[in-house]
Formats: sequence, structure tokens, C-alpha cells
Amino acid sequence: MELVNLKKSELIHYCKKHNIQNYSNLKKTELMKHIKHSLNKKKGGKPSNTNLNPIIQITRHARSCNNEVKYRINLKETDPSIVNRGIFQTILFAEKNRTKFESNYVYVSCLLRTWITAICLYSKGQTDLTLHISPYLKEKYTKSSIQYVKETGNHPVPLSKSIPQLLKFLNNIDTLKNKIKEIEKKKKKNKKKRKKKK
Repeated sequence: MELVNLKKSELIHYCKKHNIQNYSNLKKTELMKHIKHSLNKKKGGKPSNTNLNPIIQITRHARSCNNEVKYRINLKETDPSIVNRGIFQTILFAEKNRTKFESNYVYVSCLLRTWITAICLYSKGQTDLTLHISPYLKEKYTKSSIQYVKETGNHPVPLSKSIPQLLKFLNNIDTLKNKIKEIEKKKKKNKKKRKKKK
């Protein structure tokens, strides 16, 4: 297919059809380069040389268990997960801001809460979501005492512990999403009732 002969609207349709991301603000010539670059990358080749600047978005993790217990150190975990409220808020935020979370390749730290946050934000029913676990994307600490590690909650646990926690989350995410939908329906219903009373 010759991209030069297509109108910009046809190029945008082509991007949607072939799941090519980050195209919305591009001019026609940039869009053609972006499509060629994306297709080449999908085929396993090296990305073609384009003038496009990659968009890097940095996101903080959702509310973790350690955020909830604050200063009660005896309740803190070394590598805490996300609390249910944090999961709910993150999923709702992602649904309301869907265009901000379109990438299928997300870099996360070695901490479980960043994996779960990325899944909540970037998972939109696609078949693949690649999480690149980067060991140095976390706060640096120099003290090695067990107490300090627990206080900060920034120390990864062995994969034999974190993977089962992630699997537990993945096995329950649909249930959580259904609960969110129920809550949102109730909110809308109550809002309509209040408007009728006025």
C-alpha cells in the first residue's frame, strides 16, 4: 500500500485498524513516517530513522498498603501491594483519561505496586501488555537494616513471593472492575434521584 496516496483521515483509520499508537497530533508527513516506523518495529526490524520525538510519561504508583498505615511501622511491608481503594481510583482515572494511557509497552520498577498500577492504567482489553521491569526505577536507599527497609517499603521481595501476589491480583481484577461498574451505576442512579427531588 502506498501511504502517499492516502488522505490524513485514511491514515488515521489505518492507525486505528493496525493498533498504531500516538498519532493524534501529527501532520500528514509525520503520520506517514510514524506508520512506517511502527510497522517496521512490529515486524521485528530496527525502528526506521524518523524525526519523531518519543513521548515519555512518568506516573507515580497508586495508593499502597504502606500509604494507608503511615507511621505504624509494625504494619508496613517491604514490598507492599496496592489497596483496593487505590485500585478502584486508578481504574476509574484510567477510564476517564483513556487517551493518556495507550502504550502497550510500559516500564515499571522492581516493586509490585508499580506492576499493578501499570496494569490498572494501561490494560484496556488488549491481548498484550508488556511490562519492562527496570531495577533502578525506584528510590535509592543506602542503609541496609531490616527496620529501614521495612520503613521505606522500597525493597523488592523475591519473585517467588511477588509473582503469586501479582497472579492473585490478575485473577481478581475482573471482579474488582465489576464492583466499580456497580458503584458507578449506583452513583448515577442516586444523582438522578436527587435531581428529580429538586
